[in-house]
Amino acid sequence: MHAKDEIQQGQTSRKRRWILITLVGFVCAGLAFGCSLLLERYVDLNKARVFGQKIIVEDSSEPDALKVFFIGNSLLFTSCMPSQFAHVYSQRSKRSLKVWQVVFPGETLTGHLKTGDVQKIMRFYGPWDVVIIQDATVEVLKKPSSFVVAAKQLVTLARENGAKPYLFLPWARNCDCSQQTLISDTYNNLGRELETTVIPDGDLLFAGQRKFPDLHFFGNDNYHPSHLGSYFGALLTYYVLTGDMPEDVSRSVLNSNGRVVVATVDERSYSACMELLKMFSSENTAGAIR
Repeated sequence: MHAKDEIQQGQTSRKRRWILITLVGFVCAGLAFGCSLLLERYVDLNKARVFGQKIIVEDSSEPDALKVFFIGNSLLFTSCMPSQFAHVYSQRSKRSLKVWQVVFPGETLTGHLKTGDVQKIMRFYGPWDVVIIQDATVEVLKKPSSFVVAAKQLVTLARENGAKPYLFLPWARNCDCSQQTLISDTYNNLGRELETTVIPDGDLLFAGQRKFPDLHFFGNDNYHPSHLGSYFGALLTYYVLTGDMPEDVSRSVLNSNGRVVVATVDERSYSACMELLKMFSSENTAGAIR
């Protein structure tokens, strides 16, 4: 082989190598970009287990399912209120349900926004019909401006993704009525400003405890909801969302997976819940999500 041919052959080989290296580089870059997009959307659906709580409560894939997303802390997940809501709804409606929750002990809305999971779930795991937003009591009392900023962000995000937002009103510790007034005023003022419905659970639990002092809407710590308190929260949430008075529903209180009965609400307690709901309904117009 002539020297000139050897030189040309060597140049051709080098060009082929560079072309191959360039193609491999483009492929790797494309894979890296694709992986980054997947990671941007990824939420570990198993990591949010807190005292048995999972993100997914109900997960119907039917197109016409009612899709509800709860954001909050232990005031929601103690006694498994989202599971109770799903149980009540399934008895009153033929429409299937998708219910997810992101709930951590003591977590604030600001904290939820920092983790990024609620944003990803709203944007990439929907669409959602309803987003229910509950902040920590201490945040509303001690850092009301932080609550307002975070709640506004979540309300805006919910609407941008086609969902109707609701503010779930929490309650003060130890039945402190003066603090409850501050919480209620802060939530209701923000609800009016944002034209967002407030689910007044905390106010009605306080009213229930005053009206029925022999019943226990709160647990032993006089703060977290008892089985009765969680059951009432589910009835109230169902009523506010649908406008349908949840009469003659099961009085069973279920565990976090919605399958095991852990308590039963007696007749007097059930009647008290219905009286509170009717007291609320006489002064307020509820929604019409069915």
